[in-house]
Amino acid sequence: MPVPRVRFTVRRLMIAVAIVALILGAELTRRRSAQFRLLARSYASAAEFDGLILEGGTTTFRLEDGQIREVHGSSSIRIPTDEGGLVESAIDPTPGYDEDRLRRRAEYHDFLRRKYDRAARYPWLPVAPDPPEPE
Repeated sequence: MPVPRVRFTVRRLMIAVAIVALILGAELTRRRSAQFRLLARSYASAAEFDGLILEGGTTTFRLEDGQIREVHGSSSIRIPTDEGGLVESAIDPTPGYDEDRLRRRAEYHDFLRRKYDRAARYPWLPVAPDPPEPE
């Protein structure tokens, strides 16, 4: 009666392989969900930052060769003097500041946040490629 014993061993092996496959699949799904959650947080921060600039609560500078080339939002700079005082200088936004472009970028980042929030909740579903960033 060695035949039933062989079948019993093959059956055990098949069960063990199935269990290992389930564990690996669950781990891959968990990692994919974590990756999507991280992307969602990143896009949420970008959308929030764009919103702050639009509201005038944040100023950003684009530097080129150590010099300010573009300013988004108004700001002031305090420069210390040799006598220990401060000189304050106001900086107005550059004429190239485009509120519509910034609004489109904020909407784009919010769209991607929602997309990756959903992907984190349902990591077993396929995720479409990201659309190009608006210009």
